Amino acid sequence: MKSNGITFVIPWDKFKLGTSIFIPTLKPENTLIAFRREATKEGVDFVYRIIVENNIQGLRFWKT
Repeated sequence: MKSNGITFVIPWDKFKLGTSIFIPTLKPENTLIAFRREATKEGVDFVYRIIVENNIQGLRFWKT
């Protein structure tokens, strides 16, 4: 997955029900679009929140 010029490798096979992944970003809207596109291809449903972890803004996605 590429967002804001950075390539992120999502371990879809390890992304189990209830687990989450944090993706740092200063443009959460762009990252959400990229993640949604990839998740749809993989057949993954998710919920997300814009959060700050360790002083880093990003999106946390949970597989549902």
